[in-house]
This record gives sequence, C-alpha cells and structure tokens, in this order.
Amino acid sequence: MIPKAALFLVAATALLALGAPYACGAPAAAEAHAIEGYVVEGGGSGKTLPVKDVDVTIVDGSGAECRGRTDEGGFFHIEIGSASSAQIRFQKHGYTLIACPNVSGPDGGDLLSIDLAKTPYDAETGTYSLTSGPDGWQCAIMAASSGIVRGTVSYEKGWVAGAVVSASPVSGGASYTATTDDRGNYEIQCPTGRYLIQVSCQGFAPSEASEITLSSNPSSLSVTLSKSPVKTYFGLDMAHVLMLIGIALGTLLVVSTWALMRHTGTHRRIEVLEDLEEPDDQDDGVR
Repeated sequence: MIPKAALFLVAATALLALGAPYACGAPAAAEAHAIEGYVVEGGGSGKTLPVKDVDVTIVDGSGAECRGRTDEGGFFHIEIGSASSAQIRFQKHGYTLIACPNVSGPDGGDLLSIDLAKTPYDAETGTYSLTSGPDGWQCAIMAASSGIVRGTVSYEKGWVAGAVVSASPVSGGASYTATTDDRGNYEIQCPTGRYLIQVSCQGFAPSEASEITLSSNPSSLSVTLSKSPVKTYFGLDMAHVLMLIGIALGTLLVVSTWALMRHTGTHRRIEVLEDLEEPDDQDDGVR
C-alpha cells in the first residue's frame, strides 16, 4: 500500500501542475521601449546642421500616437508602448523630409514604416537607435521647401473675381494672400506646412477656414461663397442711398455757388452806378 503522505504529495503536485498554465497565462506588464535619433539638414561644404523643433510622431504597434520634439542638437527620444511595429512622421513648418535610415514608405500618407528588425536595439535600455550620431549622413535629413495651393472661388451663379484668398500658418506667423482673376482662379506659393485657408470678398460672406497641409507636391482647394444679405433703407440698398446723398450734395453745391456768384455780381454793379453819380467839384472850381 502507498503511504498516505505519498498520496498527499502526489495530489498536491498534480494541483500545482494544473494551476501552472493559468498562472503563466496572466497578462504580463508591457515592456517599455523607446525610439531615438537625430534630424539634420545639409549645410555648406557637405556639413550637416541640426534642426530644432521638429515635431516627431510615432504610431506604435497598438495604434497609440507618441509625440516628441527635437532639441537644439536635433535629437529626439520618444517612449512607446508596443514595439511589434512602428510608424514615424517628421513635421516642421517650411521643411520636408528627404531621407531617413531604417524606414520605408510613405505608408498611410506621410507616415513612414520603421524596420525594427534592421534598427539597432539596446536590450538594456529598450531603445531603438533609428539614426546614427548628428555628424553623419545616417540621420533623418530635412530640407527647406515650399509648396503651392491653387483652386477656384465661385458662388451659385458663377466665378468670383477679386476675392482675397489668405493662407495662415496653423503654428502662427505671417499669412500669404492672392487675389482671384476673372475666372475665379488663384495660386499661392508658401513654405510647406499646415495652413488655414479663408476667402473674403465684398458682397459675400467670408468662407469658413479650411485646414490644408502643403507639401512639395501641389495641392488644390476650391471654395464656394454665399452672397451677403443686403440691408435696405426705405426700399433702397446702401449703394443707392449713398448715390442719392451724393446727388443731393452735388445739387446743393451747384445752387449755392450760383447764388453766391449772382449776389457778388449785383453788388459790384451797384458800386459802379454810385461812382458815376458823384459830382465833379474840381472842374467847377477851375471854370
């Protein structure tokens, strides 16, 4: 017979063996990762210059957006969650990305897919080094760039000529404007980036602001305006009221000038007659 103590030991071991899979199946804490690198632009004599204040966005494997910004040395370091996959985007007003190691794309617009298998990885810190140091060409390279937005402005009955189209940077700064031609066409050239486009024209309600991202490829945006409601005074719009006021003032000025000239001429004639009636005393004395 098997001793009771041995049976108890076997039963306990069996219970632990059955419970082990459930314990291992519990979700573990997510491993922390980070992606870092440098952003530069080409300078004279083949030198590179760090680019400050580049907005870097990384979409990790869970779909979460992780954001960062380059410092004065062009360096960025962004913590991410899931490292099963990752996409990255570089944005700076007036600049365009022209090269970056360990990425491919564009994928999903301006997002670039990071090849994590080829990206150097530090297991101790959980950091992927997307680029080399700031002195080499194995960096994310950006260049100053400009873009063009063109389109037409119209309303329900045709084109709108003389409309003012303004492009204002979302990040702030000077606006760029253009005026539509006889066919309602406009074209604005300005540094690449995100802009708010708005149209205004006399006799029309201003358009709502439309956001657009300008890249090195031409963009198009057409706008439809609505006529402004016309205020009337005694059945006349403001233009006709001003016209009538102008006619009345002009008539009053002409009548006043005519009356003044007539009064001045009459006074002069009276003075001449008075001079002719004066006696000539000197002639009588001589005789």
